[in-house]
Amino acid sequence: MKLKYTFLAFFGLALSSQAAVIITTSSQAGPYTPSATDVINGLSPLASSGDFGLESSGGIPILTDGLYPALNLSSLATAGNGGGSGTFLTYQFATQDIFFVNVYGGWPDGGRDEQNFTLEFSSDNGATFGSSIASGLFGSVLGQSATLVSISDDAGNLATGVNAMRINFLAVENGYSGYAEIDVIPEPSS
Repeated sequence: MKLKYTFLAFFGLALSSQAAVIITTSSQAGPYTPSATDVINGLSPLASSGDFGLESSGGIPILTDGLYPALNLSSLATAGNGGGSGTFLTYQFATQDIFFVNVYGGWPDGGRDEQNFTLEFSSDNGATFGSSIASGLFGSVLGQSATLVSISDDAGNLATGVNAMRINFLAVENGYSGYAEIDVIPEPSS
């Protein structure tokens, strides 16, 4: 069973001429397949805060390994605003126009499967960031499930000419949740 919701948020991002940010959420019983064109695949963060490896989870490397295997703690990182979990990550990459961002999560039971975060982009290697894009709080109603929050823009690129992204993890159920992968997808080549 797959649930899907779409939300529209209207606001401006200094780095892009967007009309409306589109936030699409879904959950399903099994794992997702991350993108092969992710610009942060294999990268370590430029900066981070908190412990992304609570409960013997896989920690920060899981978030950019290009995989989303079965839902188990070793395939997840822990992030949120409680329990000492991870609170933010900043990734630096070659200057790109970003088309969309997918954030994958889940948990082996229904206790820590919510997603709640903001994204910020930078065109100066992370020295300053533009306006935040909020994911909104999303949790599955399926119990044990894989979750996906996809953020795009109906006018085209989500961000233009950027070379860093910060993701801030916000309040979720039980203090922190499981995150499996972050995909930052560039504009498709013509």
